[in-house]
Amino acid sequence: MIKKLILLPVILLSFTFSQGTLAHDNAQKPGCGCQAMQKMTKELDLTSEQQAKIKAIRTQARDTLQTKRQEMIKLRAEINALIQTDKLDEAKLTALINQKKEIVGSVMKTRITVKNQIYNVLNAQQKAKFSTMMDQKAPQDNKTSSATRKPHHNYA
Repeated sequence: MIKKLILLPVILLSFTFSQGTLAHDNAQKPGCGCQAMQKMTKELDLTSEQQAKIKAIRTQARDTLQTKRQEMIKLRAEINALIQTDKLDEAKLTALINQKKEIVGSVMKTRITVKNQIYNVLNAQQKAKFSTMMDQKAPQDNKTSSATRKPHHNYA
């Protein structure tokens, strides 16, 4: 019984701290991501053909990520409903946690695939610069990871 009482707050906190996982990129880059594309075009000196290919890659990924975002919104509503029950259904909680893991994993896979597809559009010199850009961006991503992000709500 004590394990369950300890486990529940831990699980709830993990959901609270990870709510921004899918929305993180949009929170940092408002709008359509055009600024990111302009920066990439300038820094990598992309040709118009490369720009068109990369834009198509990003558009397809945006559609996929939007679908996953909608799934996450639905999942959060189910989690909130579960929180508000008199007796916690642990089987349902486990199922919701597994669904969340699957969605987050799918989002990660999509983002990594996009970076790989973009990388493969580039020439050798651009690939080297792209790798440097990714290395520089990694510390920024770590600063805003779900583990360090402030919760959106104050439950105390």
